[in-house]
Amino acid sequence: MSFLLKRSYFVLATFIFFSACAGIQTSLDGSSADQYEKIFLNAKLKVEAENYTQAKPLLEEYLKKAPSGSHVDQSLLFLGQLSIREKKYSEADSYFNQLIAKVPESSLKNMARFYRAKSWDLEGKKLEALASLSQVNDREGTFPNPEKIKLFLFWGKLARENKQARDAALAFRRAYHLSEELRSPSTLAETTVQLQGVIQNELSIQDLESFIKIADSKTVPGMIALKRYDELKITGLSPVSPPVTYSSSPTIIPVVEGISLDSGPVSEYSTSETSSMDSVPVNVSQISETFGEGNKVGLLLPVNNAEKSWGKAIYEGMQLAIKKNGSRLQLVVADPGANIESAEKAINHLINDEKVMVLVGPLTADQAQVAAKKADEAGVPFLSTSPRTDLKWGATTFNFSFDFKKQSMALAKYASEKLNATRYAMLFPRDDFGKGFAEAFYASVQKLGGKFTAIESYPTEQKDFRKNIENMVGLGNVLESRWSEREQLLKDTEEKLKRPLRDKEKKELKLPPIVDFDVVFIPDSYKAIGQIAPLFAYFDISNVTLLGPSTWNSPQVLQRAGQFLDKSIIVDFFTKTSQNGTTQEFLRNYQGEYGKIPGVMSALGFDLASSIDKAMKENAGSRKKLMQSFLSLGEFLGVIGLEKWDENRDPIAEIQIFQILKNKIEWQQPFRIR
Repeated sequence: MSFLLKRSYFVLATFIFFSACAGIQTSLDGSSADQYEKIFLNAKLKVEAENYTQAKPLLEEYLKKAPSGSHVDQSLLFLGQLSIREKKYSEADSYFNQLIAKVPESSLKNMARFYRAKSWDLEGKKLEALASLSQVNDREGTFPNPEKIKLFLFWGKLARENKQARDAALAFRRAYHLSEELRSPSTLAETTVQLQGVIQNELSIQDLESFIKIADSKTVPGMIALKRYDELKITGLSPVSPPVTYSSSPTIIPVVEGISLDSGPVSEYSTSETSSMDSVPVNVSQISETFGEGNKVGLLLPVNNAEKSWGKAIYEGMQLAIKKNGSRLQLVVADPGANIESAEKAINHLINDEKVMVLVGPLTADQAQVAAKKADEAGVPFLSTSPRTDLKWGATTFNFSFDFKKQSMALAKYASEKLNATRYAMLFPRDDFGKGFAEAFYASVQKLGGKFTAIESYPTEQKDFRKNIENMVGLGNVLESRWSEREQLLKDTEEKLKRPLRDKEKKELKLPPIVDFDVVFIPDSYKAIGQIAPLFAYFDISNVTLLGPSTWNSPQVLQRAGQFLDKSIIVDFFTKTSQNGTTQEFLRNYQGEYGKIPGVMSALGFDLASSIDKAMKENAGSRKKLMQSFLSLGEFLGVIGLEKWDENRDPIAEIQIFQILKNKIEWQQPFRIR
């Protein structure tokens, strides 16, 4: 983002200073221009001269001496921009937050949200930046067209970086039309290039159909989309190198303050019942024909690694299925190791040396991507167990995993349909696990038409989460961002007591939290939940439902924070209390075989082996024929629940909903997301 350091970055600030001063006394000779006004006007002169180092202390002095002055808004915004220039991002966030929270509301609050998003982006807080952008109303307050173009160009690039191609296309379309209005050749050229990139390489046929509905075919964006749509219809192919996307149907752009990212009807870009994956049907005739040996199943799993017990759990579940079904499947194990190189070696061994019919595993996304590519090249069906699976990695890939997207869509859908939630918050760790869930949940909420009012992230090793919660409910930097509200509270309290407050009493006086969200999603383990959950009670945050992924479905979560999690909602893929006869028989057989209660990974293994066995009948060693068998298995009732094997290659479709009630995790119902 080096453009932030360029001279052009300060065009906005100059505009704001000029427009803000237009309606006030600007002569220093009149009696109405007091000393504080002179400070501000002096800062303005420094800005115009590009003497930013001298302008900053003058602006800070103005804020200190005239906290209710006419130029507080402009000063806060420009100080935030200067802080970005100096790479002091926390300081910039503070200035922007003060402006956004200012009472009465500032006409520049949307501009502050825009530049706060830029600051967060530079800090690496991509999702927080997108959330801040989704709250921008570019039709409200001081927002000149040149800045709107910057807004939508930035929005499009950020959406593209976060694999949200549809959102990016809509943002670039807005930037294009604004550039046309201003007759700006340079920005027209840039937006055209960006639009062509997204439309040509990243939008599927379904995306294009939805985009064409709202893009006039006589405009450049419409013509580019129509041309690409015709190309795809003729070839029947998907984009060559598409990024990861999160849904098979168009996303609803977040509606905030009555507007959407696109000026057209939001309903045209919505759908009611969809998959959480971007599943693209495959043409089996285009898959290369290769042959394997007998009934060999290659397992890319750490079966003998005690630190990775999930590998052994899947293996045990598969072995039990083979025994109980009288199956002739032969499991061939190859540990994928700790990196891509070791995984590649194991994959080559299974496919080329062992000549397995089907490949199963592994868990890490980078290894799964390599496996998908190599399985595709060899025409081998690949059943991925990685939560980061993308079906576009390979035409022979099936997503048989408890992935981030399914869990996130189930939680968002349940919150929307059963809890009537429309406003969302999220708190997540900045590791691969947290980011994976955060990206998926963000996309799911967008798709369902919800909006985020707060997103906070934290480093994995963090132990104290008070600051995060304070920021979510408007208690962070409270003396700065809610100073006028606090002053009024002090005044009201003193009037009520009929005496001045002592210093200690003033310090103890607390503003109420601003709870503008219905649910909070926290994708982390029991250790973090044990620290986070009690803080909601500590800060008097009530009537909010906490949402958790399958990692919450653990006795350790209850031990750490059960009393603070009442009515929280959890999703998982397996329940021991299911009345499903297949599940109950599995529980009995597993305990009889291994002397212990099975977990979700063992259930996954059982269903994997059962499905493979069913598909393997009369395949005569043909991997292509086996691929077709998987695609036509239909609905399959397994230990986990109903699984639908079809051309979408995304079998697991039923998720279990749990609720924490009186310090117990209680199963509620199965929940379909397809």
